[in-house]
Amino acid sequence: MAKLRYPATLRRLHWLVGLLVIGMLCVGTIMAELEDSPFKFSIYPWHKSVGLLVLILALGFIAARLRLGRQIPAAPAGLAPWERKLAWLTQRLMYLMILVMPLSGYVMAATYPKGQGVAFFGLPLPELLDKSAELSELAHEVHEYSSWLLTLLVLLHIAGALKHRYFDAKDKDVLGRML
Repeated sequence: MAKLRYPATLRRLHWLVGLLVIGMLCVGTIMAELEDSPFKFSIYPWHKSVGLLVLILALGFIAARLRLGRQIPAAPAGLAPWERKLAWLTQRLMYLMILVMPLSGYVMAATYPKGQGVAFFGLPLPELLDKSAELSELAHEVHEYSSWLLTLLVLLHIAGALKHRYFDAKDKDVLGRML
C-alpha cells in the first residue's frame, strides 16, 4: 500500500517552520515600515532570535527529510508533469530562501558597525565576522530581496495546496499528505 502521509516528524516541522516563517515575514515587513520607532528597536532582538531558531529548525527539517526520504509519499498520480516540476522547484527555492534569510540577517546584524553583536534569546553569540558597513549593507539587500522572493514562494505553495485540495479532482490532493 502506498504511503499517504509524510512522517510525523516532517509534518510537525513543516507546520512549525511554516508558521514561524510567515510570522517573521509579517514582523519584518512591519519593522521595515516603523522607521526609527522605539518599538522597532525593541522587537529587533526577538526577530533575530526567532530568525536563528528558524534556521536551526529548517536545518533539522532538511536533515530529517534526507534521512526519512524513503518514507515520503510519492506525488499524487493525478498531477501533471508541469505541476510536479513547479512544486519541486518551489519547494527547493523555499528551502534555499529559508536558509538565506536568517544567514543574511545574521551577517547584516553581526557586521553592522554600530551593532552590539547577535544574541540568541539573550545568549550572546560569538562574533565571527568583522564590522563592515559594506558587507552589512549587502547582507541587508540580500535579506530584503530574499524576503520578497520567499513571500512569493510561500503564497505559491499555499495557493497550490489549496487549489489541489478544493478545486481539483481528489487524485491531486497534496494537502492531506501534510495534515
